[in-house]
Amino acid sequence: QKAERLHPDLVLMDIVLEGKMDGIKAAGIIHSRLNIPVVYLTAHSDKKTLRRAKVTEPFGYIIKPFETKELFTTIEMALYRHKTGIMLKESEERYKALFDRSLSYIYLHDFKGRFLDANKAALKALCYKREDISSLNFASLLSEDQFPLALKSLEEIIRTGRQKKPTEYKLRRKDGRHIWVETEGSLIY
Repeated sequence: QKAERLHPDLVLMDIVLEGKMDGIKAAGIIHSRLNIPVVYLTAHSDKKTLRRAKVTEPFGYIIKPFETKELFTTIEMALYRHKTGIMLKESEERYKALFDRSLSYIYLHDFKGRFLDANKAALKALCYKREDISSLNFASLLSEDQFPLALKSLEEIIRTGRQKKPTEYKLRRKDGRHIWVETEGSLIY
């Protein structure tokens, strides 16, 4: 309740608490509800306690007695890790929004042509659903006469990192009909 009210930057948590709830249960609630980093500061280091504590994804675990320098360093690292975690999550959300909301057809595939991901526009154009992605292969969407063109484009992407010119393909949709698309590819490491 105090963490919800104060919303601190970090919580130092002992495992033994007064009342019905121990520190591991409290840390789990704080982490899941409030996304506040938790550092355990405790005398308990047995394997069973450590296993329970790990599940709460703590940002540190300090055994009593401790040195002030160790506490300071652990807190600094926990705050830094939490901050970079938030930045990474925001970056992933921006990427996902750009990827999924793009009106252009965007898809990712490996060097064997296996689809790794596709945005909503591409899936809709090809009449597939997100759960179909793992079964899709770029080659299965092409007619045989277009294989040489696709291989040439792939070789250029592998050699230079990107296509110099867009390539037009006639792709077979899930319903058997065909659509023409213009693609530009680049290598993602």
